[in-house]
Amino acid sequence: MTDLVSVASNAVASYQRALGTVSNNIANVATEGYSRQEVVLQANPTARIGNVYLGTGVTIDRVKRQYDTFAELNLRNSNSDLSAQTPMVDYTKRVMDIMGDKRIGLNTALDDFFNAAGTLSADPASTVLRTSFLRSAEGVASRFAELSGQLDLIAKETSEGLKSVAAKINTLTNQLALINQSMSTKYLLCALHASTGFITAAEASSSGFFSANA
Repeated sequence: MTDLVSVASNAVASYQRALGTVSNNIANVATEGYSRQEVVLQANPTARIGNVYLGTGVTIDRVKRQYDTFAELNLRNSNSDLSAQTPMVDYTKRVMDIMGDKRIGLNTALDDFFNAAGTLSADPASTVLRTSFLRSAEGVASRFAELSGQLDLIAKETSEGLKSVAAKINTLTNQLALINQSMSTKYLLCALHASTGFITAAEASSSGFFSANA
């Protein structure tokens, strides 16, 4: 009778916790970023009574979040790729803005050039039309020169940005190397101290772990 009551009591407590988890899910149904929770039940170890093994009820194994691991991994990878591509996207937008600018872009200058060429073809002997055509040709050449300068500026900024990132990476790498070296030194000195009970003052001072007077 006692075992029956114990099994029933464990079951009631476990399912009460499960219902509490369901209530928590319902309460947070509109909470942004909340992941639904689920109670995982597990059978208790069996008890041997004579030659018979009897179950001893159920217990709560854990409470796990219900989310798509594959989707979360893809989201993280996508965010990482987006962050890595952000500088390139920014520079590309700048190039597109420069090419589409009416003041220094090629569209207007080329339109004027071909219009002047078409007009001149109708009356090649006209001095005024020839002058207009030459002026439009010079305008196209000027636009190309301005675009070249702007693109060179972007290329220079890109190169400087890459050098800056490379310098930061080198600095972090050197710092990590110093930390690893310091940790290795301290580990060896601690091992020496533990095995021999003795460590020199110079070693202790250089390690920064033991005082120089130790």
